[in-house]
Amino acid sequence: MRDAATDTTFPKGAIIGSAMLLALALGSTAAARLAGVGTVGIEAAPVTLSRDLLFLDQEGGLIAVRDAHRQQHVAVLEPGSSGFVRVVVRGLARERLSAGIGPDVPFRLMRHSDGRLSLQDLATGRIVTLNAFGSANAAAFAPLIE
Repeated sequence: MRDAATDTTFPKGAIIGSAMLLALALGSTAAARLAGVGTVGIEAAPVTLSRDLLFLDQEGGLIAVRDAHRQQHVAVLEPGSSGFVRVVVRGLARERLSAGIGPDVPFRLMRHSDGRLSLQDLATGRIVTLNAFGSANAAAFAPLIE
């Protein structure tokens, strides 16, 4: 006869119950993800004004901003100034670099009918809603679209 103290088998009911609980948790998570439960989205207002811009690194830490279609000078960002503009553009440029995309594809700066500004990387499709970082930061981009 077997001694209960040396019995090393695990109860079959506990294994089945654990597997069912795990399947329920994974299934619920997948269903919630597919249904969009718990996500927050901002509807994009229509674009009222847009401008395609090239941001070109220059010597001495300068960044030249050019209108991509008219090939005209828009601004020069001095080192130590326009910090938010520099951070956003550098972040998008770093993403481009890792994807093997050069600086010749413009960025699209857009003003929406609700006053928000957004910057789209036309090379990767990524869109940054600039007002999400505060109105003062978004205002740093405003002169580039005028």
